[in-house]
Amino acid sequence: MSLKTENSPLLDGYADLERPGQREKDKNAEEKPLLGEDTSEEDCAPNGGWGWLVTLAGFVIWLLNGSCSAVFGVLFSGFLMDLGVSSSTTAWIQNLTFVLSNFCCYLLDPLVEEFGWRRVGLAMGVMNGCGLALSAFANSAHYLFFSYTVMAGIPIDILLTLTFAVIPHYFTTKRTLANSLMTTGSSFSIMVMPVVVTFLLDEYGFKQATLITAALYFNSCVAAMVFHPVEWHAKRPRPCSRRKVEVKTESSTLKRVAVNIKGNLRLLRSGRVIIIGLVLGINVMGLFNFYYLVPFAMKAAGHTADEVGMCLLAAGITVLVTRFCQPLIVMWANLTHQTALMMGSTIIATSTVGVYRCGSCCVTQKMTALGTFGIGHGFFFTSYNLVMVEVLGLPLLQPMLSVTGLFKSSSFLIFGPLIGLVRDLSGSFPVCLTLLGVIDFFSIALWILIPFARRYDHRREHLDE
Repeated sequence: MSLKTENSPLLDGYADLERPGQREKDKNAEEKPLLGEDTSEEDCAPNGGWGWLVTLAGFVIWLLNGSCSAVFGVLFSGFLMDLGVSSSTTAWIQNLTFVLSNFCCYLLDPLVEEFGWRRVGLAMGVMNGCGLALSAFANSAHYLFFSYTVMAGIPIDILLTLTFAVIPHYFTTKRTLANSLMTTGSSFSIMVMPVVVTFLLDEYGFKQATLITAALYFNSCVAAMVFHPVEWHAKRPRPCSRRKVEVKTESSTLKRVAVNIKGNLRLLRSGRVIIIGLVLGINVMGLFNFYYLVPFAMKAAGHTADEVGMCLLAAGITVLVTRFCQPLIVMWANLTHQTALMMGSTIIATSTVGVYRCGSCCVTQKMTALGTFGIGHGFFFTSYNLVMVEVLGLPLLQPMLSVTGLFKSSSFLIFGPLIGLVRDLSGSFPVCLTLLGVIDFFSIALWILIPFARRYDHRREHLDE
């Protein structure tokens, strides 16, 4: 399925934008022709072949990291409760993880431009596994701030965002299908990883279970090794190259990275970038906080670890089914990815509040609520990166993914601790979930501002001319 783009593959008013920071780099580069902002890059994409192996590698990364919030809740909830750690502190550990991870995700595009997909993925996989292994020796909540939040946490969103950046470059007409298949890894992750971690805790205890889980996470390194430059597998030689031949010195490397870091901020001049960044940032924050809160909320309501696992399994199953059905629905109904993403956000917000309505209901009702949540999760993440391609064009996908990290980190920093504080003040997890649902509904309302953002971008275009 080909994506619809608005007026131009780039932002209206920035048609001359080659890449953020590219012009500054030109001064110190021995140039080759730049990649045009047309569809020539997409015409050269393999649209299959090695791309399917890349899709499988992305699936593995999502399988390992796609349910990190639920794994955190299952793996550390008993440990933190035994220490008598407050909900606010627990919320800080979890949300600061994503604040740092998403903030550092802003470095993804500059690092990939300099070192490539494989090296960045390998480095993040090693850091992630080492951090979780160190968490096995935790003796306080403060220790987890270093071992889990910093070491294990920072690579999480960088790895997941990296897969979003790679897949669209390998496909054209099969892009939606490949993206959907890759992100089914999160569905299996929700179904499998909490169950596996629960089993490990029951059999081996906290320390050994954490070490074994860390060993599993090291497989992200293996998956990242197949992220070849797409030029190696192109159907025909590309007419142009995104890269420039430069003298490789340590100083020039740092300078090129710094130029890209600064240059990507230019995207924030676009109203549509702001709106999309806010919507995605708030929704991602809501998703991860929901999965982290559910194990705590259910255990506080008297449910067993097995019942928690069953509810998360229900969510994983519906996410999986939605992943397979969403491409068919999008093609059959001729939906844009913006519409599909809005549908997912609406279901997420509604079902989050629905879990509150379940209160102390039986496990079956909670499974139904989480299953509905999973449908929204599936719709949202299948269109997460493709809505950027749809609106901004493929060449700006990776920079936009990096910039979105700033919005996500801000959302986790603002709303995450607030949710923990509300839990401490109210003494109620259902109240936290209700607040989370209200915040999600706010993000849906932001879509109303898209026409105004588009007109703002048009005015900027005329001013620039």
